[in-house]
Amino acid sequence: MGQMKAMLEECYWSQLNQLPRQQWAEYFDGPTGTWIGQQARTYQTWTIVGFLLLHHFLRIKTDDVSVLDIDT
Repeated sequence: MGQMKAMLEECYWSQLNQLPRQQWAEYFDGPTGTWIGQQARTYQTWTIVGFLLLHHFLRIKTDDVSVLDIDT
């Protein structure tokens, strides 16, 4: 679970800096994390909800992150 939380923490800070600057764009390119072209719609609800869920897992109710722990 420690690795999962570390990964979520890294994503959180990355998104906290990037998403507002890019106006909560809809589409992002995988490795670079930049938005795709001029067709990316801005202020997308699902992008904001995804960030809020990440915030919930890390800052509000940290025990809920266990739902992401999937045995392989």
